[in-house]
Amino acid sequence: MLVKDKFELIYDRSGDMPNIVNLRSSYLKSYSIPKSDINYIKNVALTYAKNKSDLQLYKVLGKNIDECKLINFPQYILPGFLNKEGIPFVNINALSSYGSITEYSPVDIYTLYLYSISLKTFMEKKPFNSDMVEHIASYFFAVFMKIFGKKSGLLGSYKNHIPKLRFLIWIYVAKSMFGEELTEKYKRKTALICGLSDLDSVKQNYNFASTKEFLKSVNENRIIPLSENIFSSRMISLGGTNSLPLFEDVSRLFSTFICADVTGNSIFSSYWIKVRTDLFKKLVYLGTKSLIIHSK
Repeated sequence: MLVKDKFELIYDRSGDMPNIVNLRSSYLKSYSIPKSDINYIKNVALTYAKNKSDLQLYKVLGKNIDECKLINFPQYILPGFLNKEGIPFVNINALSSYGSITEYSPVDIYTLYLYSISLKTFMEKKPFNSDMVEHIASYFFAVFMKIFGKKSGLLGSYKNHIPKLRFLIWIYVAKSMFGEELTEKYKRKTALICGLSDLDSVKQNYNFASTKEFLKSVNENRIIPLSENIFSSRMISLGGTNSLPLFEDVSRLFSTFICADVTGNSIFSSYWIKVRTDLFKKLVYLGTKSLIIHSK
């Protein structure tokens, strides 16, 4: 698996948004919250985890929670990140809608910690291999079909384009998220899996390491009239800004899905559960299992 340097679908005030924030802890310390608030928030998270009756995740939280740094860092709009030193940060700017610290929802606090701990584990250990390509590609295909399928005629007169869409999504996931070499042999094997009988009917002269280029390939192959802005805006409207990175980075995908599966949280959208519940639950299971195994 790969860990992206930056995102293409989401930006910060200075332009490209980094995946791993290139700042030292000494600089980020200026965004720290009072120690008394940190202790209160940490205890709320641990109490919630214990009461949740999930002993394994409670142990994961307990072993890793002190390593997480709580900051209020509005310049970075995602709820958690690693910095250049590999330290996980919990960005409580995600809780800015609450009036005061005592109003913070315990499930939201728990979920923020879970997200940052998951990110650190997955980015450091890189536990997911190319066996995950099929699962992730199948889920992304379900997203495209649910959101764009009917409007684009893929459920009707243009259903013959479905194998092309499956193929493009598969090779995007393989190249962009796992670094697979897209040899002719690999592409022809993938085409057969996707039910694509004529590989040459698909335009392939794109850089599939790039999310923007992938979306361009879907548009220029006349499968779905799509642009980067159309895709991003639709995903934000359905799942919030926090959802965009899941389409670009393996660690963000699994961390987001693990947290979206936490009932009652208001930070990670439950929409993704509904797209295709069986595949979502499988990815959550695989991600959680990996988190428990690989977290220190």
